[in-house]
Amino acid sequence: MAKIVFIQLFLSAIIFSQKDRINIKDIFQSDGKFYINFSEDVASGIVYQFNGDLELPLGLIKEGLKQGKWLEWAGKNQKVKIGKSLSNDKDDSKKKEPIVGPSTLEIINYLSDFRHDKPFLKLISTQIINFDSFGSKMEESLKTYNDVGVLERKTYRKYEYFKRSNGLIEKIKIFNHNNILIQEQFFNYNKNKKLSEKKLFDIDADIIDKTTFSYDSLGMLEKTITLNKEGEKNNSITIEYDEQGKKNKELIQLYSSRTDTDYFIENNYSYDSNGKVVKKENQNYITYYHYNDFVLIKELTYMARDESQNNKNIIFSKKIYNYY
Repeated sequence: MAKIVFIQLFLSAIIFSQKDRINIKDIFQSDGKFYINFSEDVASGIVYQFNGDLELPLGLIKEGLKQGKWLEWAGKNQKVKIGKSLSNDKDDSKKKEPIVGPSTLEIINYLSDFRHDKPFLKLISTQIINFDSFGSKMEESLKTYNDVGVLERKTYRKYEYFKRSNGLIEKIKIFNHNNILIQEQFFNYNKNKKLSEKKLFDIDADIIDKTTFSYDSLGMLEKTITLNKEGEKNNSITIEYDEQGKKNKELIQLYSSRTDTDYFIENNYSYDSNGKVVKKENQNYITYYHYNDFVLIKELTYMARDESQNNKNIIFSKKIYNYY
């Protein structure tokens, strides 16, 4: 698989707030313009593809039209595609068209260790995620390695999506490497079509876990609560935002039923002038995010209140992102 070269994003000088960060799945193209799904509202903002906490900026849309060049990926053995600015062409198709996104993402994780009294980074896992043209995760493989770097375990998952008539995902079927159905995940939404609940079941229809989502008065995600199969709380995440709508604080509450205790982690986020997160800090660790233009390529984590922050040779963990 040929590695795709990054295409520089020429974004305008306008800095968009959090409410102008658009999920690639939430827009469609009609008559040469891009609109918000299930509405006649013209899209404006920076378009991202989201995979969990990972954000992949693809380009800028202003008043429904692409602006400048976009970061786009082609399929296997194809050339990179460069998105051009669009205009109102009468010959444009009126049907919904997906926006091209990355086809494959590779995430490599390293963890610090010592050998002969010297620090080094050992490989602990590699993850490969394949997406479709709508940005949905279709396949995922994970490899984990032992202390000497030898492959220890391989896990593969394939995802099949089922949508409601309004386009919202209702169910995901999850298959293993033998194409055997092993899990199903169901989704519920509130009146504003925002995700309110997801449940994961095994093949015997026994619940594995459940996550609920709540939002503030502006429609921003405010809290998630995850429950185990017994209905007991496993953890919760509470999010706070700054005046620009960017997440600046995240309180994670982890509950241990074995010890009947709670453990709290408070993550604080810092951003650069372009709105990209550049640092995450809590009582234990500090993580720095590195970009190639607007594309995340690396995370470096250090121990908090440790001199290692000033020593590039002493890193607690490292995460590399490759795009294909």
